[in-house]
Amino acid sequence: MAPTWTTVVAALVLSAAHGGRGGRKLLLMARERDSDAAACSQRHVYLDLGSNWANTLRLYEHLAPRNRRSRAWEVYSFEASPLIQPYVNDFCAWLNGEREREPLLCLPRSGSTPHLRSYAAVLGCRQLATGNDARDEGPLRRMRACMFKRFDKNLRALAPDPALNSSALVAARLAVAQRPLGCGAKRSRFVFIPAAVGGEDGWMLLDSPPQALIRGGSMSETSVSLTVRNEYEQTSAWYKKEDYLYRVRTTDGK
Repeated sequence: MAPTWTTVVAALVLSAAHGGRGGRKLLLMARERDSDAAACSQRHVYLDLGSNWANTLRLYEHLAPRNRRSRAWEVYSFEASPLIQPYVNDFCAWLNGEREREPLLCLPRSGSTPHLRSYAAVLGCRQLATGNDARDEGPLRRMRACMFKRFDKNLRALAPDPALNSSALVAARLAVAQRPLGCGAKRSRFVFIPAAVGGEDGWMLLDSPPQALIRGGSMSETSVSLTVRNEYEQTSAWYKKEDYLYRVRTTDGK
């Protein structure tokens, strides 16, 4: 960004009075100031379009260039599963300093069978996932069954929060994006939107029993209706081309 005209005139006057040295120094200071102002007006936004168990909620800390990681970010988290939503809602509240402790989860925060398998050893289920043929689903199926049995009580205890199944709540939280963080913000802001994302606003049916929530994917067994928000319409209205934006869309594994 170029220095403002008023700054340039002041620099030229000072340069004439001090043999050019003061004017050059003032121009450098003006460039630094204008650069800082440009950086301040540039929003740093991270869209997590499938947070699962908050696994990817702070992924921007690893993806962003080092010189941007210390800035205050605006994080907008979406999660479709009504059984996961209460946990992510509490997790975002904890990150915002609105609750004292990280929410407790008595389940592995896994989103695929390979991820679930990494927890299996400490629960006596890993040996069931061994076989001579990597294409053989049998060992992995036995490992999953073992893990489901270990966590059966905790999985059955999962329940949606009716307060999160609200179009008005979703709209209110989306509207937070219209209020950028101020230049003096010292910590990132986390906003959880309990909805799926898609090509248009609407509703969808999600088939997902509790067991699917720690192995990834969905199976036709339990159907729930949930809100879908138009990802592209929302983001194009929120941000300018000068803003720094990361968008991560997570696909559940098997």
